[in-house]
Formats: sequence, C-alpha cells, structure tokens
Amino acid sequence: MYSNWFSIRNEFKLIESVEGMKDYLSHENSEIVPCIFRDSSDSPFDMDASLIYSILGEPGYLIWGDSKGSVKINGRGNGSEPVGYPFSALFKRYFLSYLKNDGSRIDMVPSLNKLMISLLYVPSNEKKKRGFIGAGIITDINIDSVRNFRYWKEESGSNEKYWILRFRMKVIWLSRSVRNSIRESIPEILEWLRKGGNLQDQVPSILRNAVGEEIEGVQASQSNNCYSDSNYISGVKDFIMSKIQSGEVEETYKFYKQITNELEDLSQGIITEEVNNANPQCKSVEKALEEAKDLISNNLYLQNPRILDFMFASLRIGNILLVGPPGVGKTEIATTIADSLCSNGEKVTANALWTRRDLIGGETLRRGSISWKPGVILRAYVKASEIPDNALFPVVLEELNRADIDKAFGDFFTMFSSADASKWRIPSSLMEEIRSFPPDPQLYQLLKVIENEKNTGKSPLSKLRVIATINLKDLRNLYQIGDAITRRFSVFYLDCPKGDSDVEVVMKANGFNFTQETVNDLKELISRVRKGLGSKFCLSTSTVSKVISQMSIMQKETHKIEKQEIIELIKIHAGTIDNGVMKRIDKILEVSSETH
Repeated sequence: MYSNWFSIRNEFKLIESVEGMKDYLSHENSEIVPCIFRDSSDSPFDMDASLIYSILGEPGYLIWGDSKGSVKINGRGNGSEPVGYPFSALFKRYFLSYLKNDGSRIDMVPSLNKLMISLLYVPSNEKKKRGFIGAGIITDINIDSVRNFRYWKEESGSNEKYWILRFRMKVIWLSRSVRNSIRESIPEILEWLRKGGNLQDQVPSILRNAVGEEIEGVQASQSNNCYSDSNYISGVKDFIMSKIQSGEVEETYKFYKQITNELEDLSQGIITEEVNNANPQCKSVEKALEEAKDLISNNLYLQNPRILDFMFASLRIGNILLVGPPGVGKTEIATTIADSLCSNGEKVTANALWTRRDLIGGETLRRGSISWKPGVILRAYVKASEIPDNALFPVVLEELNRADIDKAFGDFFTMFSSADASKWRIPSSLMEEIRSFPPDPQLYQLLKVIENEKNTGKSPLSKLRVIATINLKDLRNLYQIGDAITRRFSVFYLDCPKGDSDVEVVMKANGFNFTQETVNDLKELISRVRKGLGSKFCLSTSTVSKVISQMSIMQKETHKIEKQEIIELIKIHAGTIDNGVMKRIDKILEVSSETH
C-alpha cells in the first residue's frame, strides 16, 4: 500500500523487469556499487521482520536499517554547527550514484550513474550455514527520528540502539531456500496476523531453515557498507548475472506477485473471524424476488398488495425506504426480502451513537494499535464483490432516524449520489484514507476489492441494495430526516390497517382456528378500537398477531375465550404506555379505567 503512492522514474525503469536488469549489467560501461546488509547474530529476527514486510507491507520491497552514526559539532552555544551528516559515506555513494553531477557539483536531478546493489547476508551459526540470501536495488535512504519499524528492537540507556537510518530496496533475487521457507511459514505468518501481528508476539522465523550462498571474492565482514573494491564489483556483477541467466531473478519477481495474492486469499479466514465476512450465498434477483413475494403475500398483511410490485421494481434499480407506524410489517418485509436475496446479508439497527465509523468505517483501536475497520456498508461492499452479476446483496438498516444523519451518512451520500446504480462508487478520498493505514488482516480483502474497482472501473456497490425502515411514531423524538437521505431511496409508506382487514390474514398465515363467535368478537373489537382511535394511534397488525397467538394458547387450555379476555389482550398488546391512549381504548371499549 505504501508503494501505491509512488511510481518509478523513467531513469530507473530497468529495475521493474528482468530484461532491463540484464541489459544494464551486460553493458560494458555499466557500473555498480555493491553494498552488504548483514543481519545481526544477536538479533536473529531483524531480517525475518524485513522479509515479512516485503510480502505484506510493501510487496517486492524490503527495508533495512542502521543504528550507528554521529556528527561532530564545531563551536559552542548559539554559534555551534554540525559538521557533515551521519552515515556520510553511504549518502555520498547515493548522491554519486543516483544524482546528476558534473564533477564540481551535485544537482537534485535523477541520473543513473551507478546501480546500487544491496546484498542480504545472514551469518552462519553452529547449527546452520548461512550466507547471502537475497539481493536488491537500493531505491532510497531515509533518516527518521520520529518513527521506528515496529519489529526492530530498540534499546535505551548505556546500550542504546535506535534504528534512525532506513534503506529501502527493490528485491530482485531471493534464494530458492528462502522462498521455500517463506511458503512453508505461511500458516505461522497467518497465525501471527490472527493475533494482530503484535510486537510482543515473536515474529515468525522465516530464516530458521534457509540456506544462503557464497559470492566469490566477497566477504561480509562489515555491516551496512558499500564497496569500491574491483574484486567486490566484478564478483557481485557476475553473481547477479548468473542469477538472471539461471532464471532465479525472474522466479523472484513472480514469487512476490504470487505470494502476495496467496496470502490475501488465505487471510480471508482471518477476515471472516474479525468482520463476519463469510462467502455469501445469493440467488438470482428474479428467483429471490419471486420467493420474497410469495412469502410476504402469504404471511403478511398489506393494505395494497400491488405495492410489492412497485417495491421490487424499485429494488432492481436502487435502494428502498419503508416508512410507517410501528407494527405494520416494515421489518418483516425488509428481512424477508433480504433473506430471499442472500443467506447472510447485513442487518443492523441505527442508534444515536452511530458515527461514520459504524456505517462506512474508520479508525479504531485494535489490540493496542490504530487500524482501520470497515463499517456496515463496506463489509457489504466486500461481500457484494463475491456474488454473481445477476444477484443483489442486501443491507437492512432498521430505524434509520435513530442515527444522527449529519454525523454518520456523509460518505453514504457520495457513494449513492447517482440514480444509476452502475455509477455508484467508493469516494477516492475514502480509498486514499484506507490505503494510508498500516497492514492489517481486516483490510486485506477490502483493499483487494478497492484495487479491482480502480483497475476495472466496475464497483460492487452496483450490486448492493440498502433496505431501510423509519418509524413515523418516533419522528418528533429522534433525528430529522432530510431530502438528502430520502433522495437516495424509493420511499414506500405502509399505512395502519383499517377495520378488521388483517385478522383473517394473520389467522390463515399462522394456522389458527377459533369458533365463529370468537372470530366475530375479535373482529368487532379490533374494528371498534381502530375506528375510535382514528389517526391518533395505530393498532397495528403486530398487535393483532400477538392477540391471536395468545388466544390460541388460551383456547388449548380453557377451550373457550370470552369477549372480556380479548379486550384485556388488546390492551396488553397495544404496544404503548401512553396513558391517554390507554384511556381512549378503555372508553372505546366501554371499560372503566379502574379495571386495569
């Protein structure tokens, strides 16, 4: 992800290909500067961490560091000045190799005068013979007092050691032994990632079984040193050419592409554990909506059954918003549609504490470090990338107006700004924000999908459908819903049932049977309450369903249900604690308030 922000200048394009390297080294006038980076025998995991960075942090690029160096100061007090800079020999080599110079001055203009080749060396021990295990092209040298590569141990006090200097190199060769060892270590690397890749967890030892090679005439006696010795220059040049000719350099280039993709695919198990990202099982839109229509028509009451046809037509092209009083079937319709479309759609209920982090995603503290965690929409975005083109992935957002729209929905507006779903996109600013965070198992799959969208121009957002609900009863007590949000939806109003129109539907859907006298009593009471309440309060289908369910239980126990019992059940399940409404129901049913 770091490298996504940079491009290689034309003067150095040769390092991107095996042929470019071969052409340069084959030229009789080409010059190189060999530099040896030697692992520390008393800190065996430094090179391991750098190798892991080269496959997870910045694929194909490895970093190395130095902790030694000082600068003399001339004079005292305010007149004192440093003389030169730390690691002056290394910087001098870099300036002369990569910047334009005319013999009298060096300009900040790129120029490939000599190619700086780094050699990675791991010293042998009593158990294992090591040697040179890799090579690269040095691209940059950085002095950084502010940040440390988290897997390089630093020390303070009398034995102080700080990795102030960092080198970055494009890896052009890894020994077959190291490449095989990395592949063998994949389960260990994934387990390490599952634990969060923390500093306190030992970095996987990639090099424990790796074997290096020797280079004729080249000794790795000093660490982080560049050489002008002709024997070193010719020895390194011949060694790299031999690796090009044997195909090992090309194998290394391919290895980094393959291993990065493999780790991304394998890490899906980790992402599944962290963000519930199991592969979705989705039906085609036509089959799913046909199934949903059948389920809703046979199990839910709708004043106007034709509303389903309009609802499904709207869902094919965009998001839908179901509005109405509590208990009229908004949630049942939303979840039935979602479950018909996919087996594991996203379903959440908004709340007043929601921010953009909950809905879209954002910074979060995870295992002691700052990372970026996908929210509801981006979790769905990843899942939508895995479903067929003839399917849709659902996101059910319950009680939308419980969230502060201004605080949570800014990026949502941008993502779904077009009436054409094929034009829905992740904002570029959001993409850049996500890429700026350090590697984290949660982000691997998300970044992979984002990169694919960037490369293909096709966004999984076009296969995502938001099915939202709003309770009208709560409008005055919760956050205001403006046109900016409703314009992103087709809005469907589900009204309160009239009379006793839903009683037979609920009884049939649940298989309940009562005596005709009991059914007549229930219908008469429901109708009387609804007529008496008018628009002041909705005696919902949900209330009717609860009353009928309890009546069925009572019938099994007593074999007869009295009218007064139905009255009590209506009051119990009315779904309100508003004393004024309850008194109104009492009056409608001609029951004194003292009886409850």
